[in-house]
Amino acid sequence: MECIDPFTRCPIYETEHFILRKLVMDDSQELFQCYSDPMAAKFFNGDNCGDDFFYDDFHKFTECVRYWLKAYDIHDFVRFSIVNKKDNRVIGTAEICPSYKYSKAIETIGILRIDIMSPFETKIFMKELYDVLIANIYKDFQVDLLLTKAIPEAKIRRRILKESLFVDAAPKCNIPFADYYIR
Repeated sequence: MECIDPFTRCPIYETEHFILRKLVMDDSQELFQCYSDPMAAKFFNGDNCGDDFFYDDFHKFTECVRYWLKAYDIHDFVRFSIVNKKDNRVIGTAEICPSYKYSKAIETIGILRIDIMSPFETKIFMKELYDVLIANIYKDFQVDLLLTKAIPEAKIRRRILKESLFVDAAPKCNIPFADYYIR
């Protein structure tokens, strides 16, 4: 099967409840509900980003979205908008960043972040998102390993990661932050 550069033609993933497609600026208004949700913000991963991604100022949030779009243009990372199929609204994002930065050898590690509105932080929805991303990221982004963070309070995420064969990342990579899992 031919590999397509995701920075040239971004893939689209679909599940029972969601469509994951490349972020566009027009998503900002709906995404602001996620990024201004204090319940959701506690699960956001701002490690090594210089930002906690919680916003109460829409203008500042749009600056962040512009940065994410620029990162795609320079082939740094992809932010997917997570669209709820039930009402066609954007309810969060998933980011994939292929990197050698934390590798202990020569593996490419895909760093995965999922930011989602708090009502969607459920076992059914999160499992659906992890399943579709795990099924596609390795091939589409040419990564050897997948790395993600789940703080102790993220019990649902941690359970899903364990069920999906993720293990403690510390022995397998050089990430200097806590609560990371790798597969």
